[in-house]
Amino acid sequence: MDEFADMTGLRDWYEWRPDPGHHETTTTPLKEGTTNPALLTAKQPAAVFFFLDAFKRFDAMTPEQVRDVAYEIALLGRNGLDYAAPDENTNSAHCPTGHFPACT
Repeated sequence: MDEFADMTGLRDWYEWRPDPGHHETTTTPLKEGTTNPALLTAKQPAAVFFFLDAFKRFDAMTPEQVRDVAYEIALLGRNGLDYAAPDENTNSAHCPTGHFPACT
């Protein structure tokens, strides 16, 4: 770092400080993981059938169509999906009927 900063004339733009070894968290960490394990367990068997149906439908689609659906699902899920309220995140522009989970 220092060598590059010297070559580019940026050495005076920063300074090295000793690491105290402990840092206080300034923001609350985001919640991750399952918030309702019992509900997720209850929904698990149905999820298997949704995936099987999705694979059958994807098999009949072109690679471009599958990519479009997968991209849309990824965008919807980037902030997490609420499996307790499935109707909130199921609208789709790339499924024939306009709904996920399996474009039904």
